[in-house]
Amino acid sequence: NHLHKGVSRDLVAVPHAPYGLTKMMAGLGGTMFSNSYGVDVSIPCLAGVLNAHTPWPADGTTEELDKMIVAAAAQEVFGEQLPTGAHEIRNRDKKLQFVNGAYTPEVTQDTKFAMVDAETLPQAILMLMHKDLRKKDGHAPGAVHHVYEYTVSMGEAYDILKKKNPNFKVEWAKEYKKDPNNPAEIGLDKGKMYRAGIWPTSMDVTSTEKEIGPFRQYTAEESIKKAYDRAVQEMRELRFASGR
Repeated sequence: NHLHKGVSRDLVAVPHAPYGLTKMMAGLGGTMFSNSYGVDVSIPCLAGVLNAHTPWPADGTTEELDKMIVAAAAQEVFGEQLPTGAHEIRNRDKKLQFVNGAYTPEVTQDTKFAMVDAETLPQAILMLMHKDLRKKDGHAPGAVHHVYEYTVSMGEAYDILKKKNPNFKVEWAKEYKKDPNNPAEIGLDKGKMYRAGIWPTSMDVTSTEKEIGPFRQYTAEESIKKAYDRAVQEMRELRFASGR
């Protein structure tokens, strides 16, 4: 209900689902005990985690970037087997859809994500949660600390992937899905578009770096290329195992 308002520290959250309730209680409760009673509380607030779900991404918002990377890897490994018309590469309930050899994401090329590489994330969280690993020159105010390395749009990520796989094609959707609950329908997902527009403008790593110092290891290009190479390797292993 609050998506159209944007996100700020002044927004009063009124979640109803258990997921939202537990996040709100953790953030508000941790901040209260930290600010009012001096209790040592540190809550990492994560950006999208790149490469966390390779080679079969889930269907969350930032997984749209993972899915495009995996689709590019699938095109490299299975490319000559992709027929014209609609085609799927499937693993259990996860699938990548191609139409005439082109992959279609559920967000536009201008959609921008705040991301953190899967290799950076564990180290940053460990340092935030472990008192002895933090900097000794003062505790950052508050309990919630954002963890992200870079922002990247889908179009920028596509340009990076084209350097690795010049044959990879993307057909950008121009219309919203008529049935948002139909995973087989190709088109833009309105919910993902809203959420993607909020996160890059609302995340600030100032308090995180005050706690643990500079923690970023990868640029967008380095992170995406590394994720692509891993996805290609896993797709080749999948193809070998399937005998195709």
